[in-house]
Amino acid sequence: MRREVEDAEILTKDGLPVLYSVMHPWADVEVTSWLLPPTDEAPNWHLRVHKITTGRDLQSAEGGFAILGTRRDNGRMLTGFTDASPNEGTAECETGACVASRAGASAVFELGHLAEGGAKIERRGGVCAADANSNLIEARTLLPTLYADLKAGSTTWFLTAVFGLPAEAEGWEDRWRVEWGKKPIVPGWVEEMVKA
Repeated sequence: MRREVEDAEILTKDGLPVLYSVMHPWADVEVTSWLLPPTDEAPNWHLRVHKITTGRDLQSAEGGFAILGTRRDNGRMLTGFTDASPNEGTAECETGACVASRAGASAVFELGHLAEGGAKIERRGGVCAADANSNLIEARTLLPTLYADLKAGSTTWFLTAVFGLPAEAEGWEDRWRVEWGKKPIVPGWVEEMVKA
């Protein structure tokens, strides 16, 4: 959870604003983040770049946007997409997770990760059922999430694309799958920074 951000500033990279921050959730864990805004080519996505250096074993979870997680017809929790309800359901895979409901669509997608020393890190997609009434807008929400376990003494970079298309957007039900397909491209300056 983000807390006690020690350093935060807005940088300019390739003519775009980038929010940079550093935090220490524990004394032996440092998380440095860069948040990149949507682009004209991928208007419903933003990018997150995280560098995590840890002195302890960690279970990490990076979430997208919380979204209403119940069905229109009966108020029950959403399950996987079906042909009968293509705009209402959930999906999980090795590289991401997605939730769509009458509130719109929310998703996270793994664009890549790099562990120092070539260590294998598996980040998997899942849908987290948030505690009831933990969201200010909806009582029952779901959170598309990427999970990974990190080992003590490691440094890991995560590149994450986060998707959101609210139901207020005109024609969202016909557009969200098309917009989902327009995943953002990782800028060259990010690739250089991660490889350095």
